[in-house]
Amino acid sequence: MRILWELSRNRPVVEVQFMVAGNGQTVTRTLLADTGAGAANAPFHLVLAEEDCLLFGLCAAAPVQLSRAISGAFPAVEVTASILALSLTQHVIAVAVPSRHLPTNLHGIAAFRFLNSFHYGNFGDATRFGLETL
Repeated sequence: MRILWELSRNRPVVEVQFMVAGNGQTVTRTLLADTGAGAANAPFHLVLAEEDCLLFGLCAAAPVQLSRAISGAFPAVEVTASILALSLTQHVIAVAVPSRHLPTNLHGIAAFRFLNSFHYGNFGDATRFGLETL
């Protein structure tokens, strides 16, 4: 299965649904698809705003040290993330950063560890970015 999203300001994005902790409602967030964020074995999958981590967080995870564009030690939480079109729901680790560190007009970053669990790319359409189940 495959899903494609329009580029946002010429940047690749993915839309992920998050379950609000404690009430089961879902909220959709648009995240920058950044294969340069972290490694395949990084201790995190996503980078989200602190407010979202408080809203979606199931339990605390070990703090994460980030370097490069966002640097410093930040708290992390386990969240439930879904991409319904791919029939995917999983628990992942999200790093909580101040929203000023996030890309303009986006809610966070899908890091390489998250993206690497899919086939990803434009699949022949230069105006889109997509994920496909392995």
